[in-house]
Amino acid sequence: MKLIRLIASPILMYVLAGVYALVLAIATFVENSSGPAVARECFYYAPWFILLQLLQAVNLLAMFLQGGYFKRISKGSLIFHGAFVFIWLGAAVTHYAGVTGIMHIREGETVDRMMRDEGVGMGKVLLGCKFYAVAAGQEAVNISFDVVIASGYSADSTKEAVRQELIRYMKDIALDTPD
Repeated sequence: MKLIRLIASPILMYVLAGVYALVLAIATFVENSSGPAVARECFYYAPWFILLQLLQAVNLLAMFLQGGYFKRISKGSLIFHGAFVFIWLGAAVTHYAGVTGIMHIREGETVDRMMRDEGVGMGKVLLGCKFYAVAAGQEAVNISFDVVIASGYSADSTKEAVRQELIRYMKDIALDTPD
């Protein structure tokens, strides 16, 4: 019974929200200093971060289901706080079933495939639907990344391999247009 009261406690909600805000602030600084890949690995996709979000959702749901809570709260507040549960559910679906990748669409072009990040590099994937670009502009592209050189490879060979892959990739997206 004490555990249920603790889980449905508003004090726990404030503590979890404070910890969540602090972790997001730290993750933002890490992302700015070390890059998004580090922030994703250490924070956003880390099991402890997902558990923190799950605890927040369970706490909010337990507060909703706690006896007498619906009598004390206005419908507007219930809808507002209930929206967080739907946001967390949507984030979970996106996290576990979503696809990360890049889609290049030129103005007036229809595209039905994208470059999908498969963890070990990019691979093409058909989407089963088409996207159409109504308007587009030309932008300069700055590419930056961190490289960890595995044993047995040199900095020069790695630079050349990256250069060749970038050239191949740029040719691929430049020539990847419908006839």
